[in-house]
Amino acid sequence: MPGSCHGRKLMPDRSLKKSQVIAPFGPGAIFDFGNESFVALDTTKWRQFACRQINLPRLEGILRVNHFLEPPIQTLRYAGQQVNTNWSVPYMRFPRWLFCPTCRRMRLWTYNDEESGKEPRCNQCGSHSKLAPMRFMAVCGNGHLTDVDWPRWAHSESRTRCENPQLIFQVHPEQGGGLRSLSVKCTTCNSERNLEGITAPEALHHIGIRCPGKHPWQSHERAVNCDSRLRVVQRGDSNAYFPQVTSAIDIRINDQDGINDYDHIRATTHWPTLQTFYNRATNPTPEDPILAPIIQLIAGQLNEDPTTVYEALSGEPAIETDEKDEHDLLTNEWEILSNPRQVAENAPFRAEQSDLDLYGRTVPEQEKRAWDAFRKTVDKLVLVKRLRIVNALAGFRRLDPSGTLTSPSLNVNTGWLPAVEIFGEGLFLSLDDKALTKWEENVPQRYRNDFTRQHENAGLDFLPEPTPRFILLHTLAHLLIRQLSFECGYSASSLTERIYCDDSMAGILIYTASSDSEGALGGLVREGAPERFYSIFKTALFRAQWCSNDPICSEMSHQGIGGMNRAACHACTLIPETSCRYLNAELDRATIFGSSDGTAPGYFGEFMENLNY
Repeated sequence: MPGSCHGRKLMPDRSLKKSQVIAPFGPGAIFDFGNESFVALDTTKWRQFACRQINLPRLEGILRVNHFLEPPIQTLRYAGQQVNTNWSVPYMRFPRWLFCPTCRRMRLWTYNDEESGKEPRCNQCGSHSKLAPMRFMAVCGNGHLTDVDWPRWAHSESRTRCENPQLIFQVHPEQGGGLRSLSVKCTTCNSERNLEGITAPEALHHIGIRCPGKHPWQSHERAVNCDSRLRVVQRGDSNAYFPQVTSAIDIRINDQDGINDYDHIRATTHWPTLQTFYNRATNPTPEDPILAPIIQLIAGQLNEDPTTVYEALSGEPAIETDEKDEHDLLTNEWEILSNPRQVAENAPFRAEQSDLDLYGRTVPEQEKRAWDAFRKTVDKLVLVKRLRIVNALAGFRRLDPSGTLTSPSLNVNTGWLPAVEIFGEGLFLSLDDKALTKWEENVPQRYRNDFTRQHENAGLDFLPEPTPRFILLHTLAHLLIRQLSFECGYSASSLTERIYCDDSMAGILIYTASSDSEGALGGLVREGAPERFYSIFKTALFRAQWCSNDPICSEMSHQGIGGMNRAACHACTLIPETSCRYLNAELDRATIFGSSDGTAPGYFGEFMENLNY
């Protein structure tokens, strides 16, 4: 639930999901709500006592933190009643420069101008005219954010020294539809400048505007010397904010395996309420009149001793981890996903392998050749009936997705990061290693070199190395997500991919999840029945064989972000940005079917030749 600066003037009607506070509206991000615009404050402004603690040692080791905290929520449920805590995530109004759509006057809005829950109004036009935020702001490569100095811009082409600038934001329709048609004018001295060229990299530097070295909610005492040049962007520009979210799956196969004896308690619905009142108590005890009823409620739900529930309030993770990077996370997950084992009923991870060969014995005769080709290329299909994933915000970048990472606490060492845990279900598909190795040997070197060269030129170091194996897996994941969204009842934006790729791994996990501890409804796992999945697989590949933008799409050598896609566009392959961890880049349908010019063989070429449609 967003609030204004430091949470003192709350805006209860403006709400966000907890997962959105991690991304895309985490610390430093712009959040547009109707006609208003806000920026999320850093995590040092959060009320930590109101945040539920999350643990996942594998991820904690990678990110070098002690634990994670969920965003605080404004409304808790206690004794059957909704309790307003006023502990919302702090946001503040930004940009602070606003204008009146009626009279076009501009005004620099301050914190003292805020009225709880009310939108800014024009003091000239009356209460009926709401002020709108300027759509431009200034950012630097070091993550800093500030308002554009509009008085300086308006007077930058004038020699007049104005002591009391009064600005208006004008539109000149006769100038066309570009930035040239917009201008900022000072009515005091009649100085004026249009916005043409304002988004150029050196535009602010040329008129003497420097980075303030801080964020809008920070005081001048917190400012640092910043030599990065400011650049004007629009609020909705994709390069204004790049969140870095690191995820890990809880791969314990029983409730005592490797992490914390209390996690099943902390996953209950009433745990945030219990933890909040515990943190606020001066001398908490199990007999506390507020804590005791909640402890008894949780204990009854789980058939646990109330003492164990109370101990969970201060319990610490049981093990440490030696994992070094995200690749280690994927490797460990691959080992469990590709070899699912019998697990406890209440384990956070439950999966079983789908018996493709059993179905293969009943395949109609006319389908036999296609089925045989399918089994040569696909190794295993695993039904992930329950999974727990922790998504942690490691930081954010501006302008350049490979630039300087700013932590959610603005580099203050807090020992924790903001995160959410989600529960859901998924399908895991692995490809046959022998068939894949043979296919890779047939991929021409010029195909590899073209992607590698483009990867280096684009400066997209945060993306995986664009090997033929990764491009194949990534493209296949997108095609399946697009088809599953028609079959399983979930929208494409509700499905997420996870790619397992190196010399010893070749698999994809497609999952859906929610913050509800009960997880999803089983619709995705149901599609993993061999006969259903085979039908979905066939349809996905058949539909993607021809794109409505062909032959342009299939013959395009460099498209998408950084030119990192070939035969892949919105009509055939791309999925919602929330579903793709790799910015919809490194995709090529030719790895599935083969290219017409022979530059790339199709891994599923034999399968497609034998399809009966």
